[in-house]
Amino acid sequence: MCAPTFSDNINNDIEDSNQEIIMPPQTGSKLAELLKIVYNVIMVVICSCNLSNVYFREGITTIPMNAFNQCANLGNLYFGGVKTITKYAFSSANKTIGNIDFGAVTSIGPTTFSSATINGTVKIGDGVTIDDNAFRDCTTLVNVTIPASVTEIGAGAFSSNYALTAISVKEG
Repeated sequence: MCAPTFSDNINNDIEDSNQEIIMPPQTGSKLAELLKIVYNVIMVVICSCNLSNVYFREGITTIPMNAFNQCANLGNLYFGGVKTITKYAFSSANKTIGNIDFGAVTSIGPTTFSSATINGTVKIGDGVTIDDNAFRDCTTLVNVTIPASVTEIGAGAFSSNYALTAISVKEG
């Protein structure tokens, strides 16, 4: 079983049959309360495996630098209550990602998804700052939706994305 390195027994977090990971566990358990504190202090490292979906529940506010660099395939990403995604968190030339829903994210750090293979749609939420080179060299990225409320798009944020055919700016 592919599991976070900080525990061998997170049965409620990993669904083998669907290959999904839900982070952190449902509130109410002692493990959930402990992980709520730990997630914002240490880097979450997931072993190399293929996941169909990654859900970040309320309680995780920051995805730290290099957190998912060792993951080969992540499937769809749903950021829930995450506010900040730091640099290099998902960057890698050998990483495949499906759809990305940024939810409540307000800051996408520099080179966060640089060189990732994004095969789905990227939906950015309201009031987001997109740092320099955040999606640089995502050569399979085709469609991005950005609300008019985005506060900043950094230099080269979508550079060298030769397949990018649509950037939709939505009023909101």
